[in-house]
Amino acid sequence: MPWADPQTISLVAHMADKAPLWDALVQRHGLQPYRFEEIVA
Repeated sequence: MPWADPQTISLVAHMADKAPLWDALVQRHGLQPYRFEEIVA
């Protein structure tokens, strides 16, 4: 399989609709209750 150079992406843009998923992961795994926006901003 041919390879390519790494692609850069904006984590904020990529994860913009994932806040509800993040909240569920925090709850399920007992993570520190940081808001999603605090982590990706």
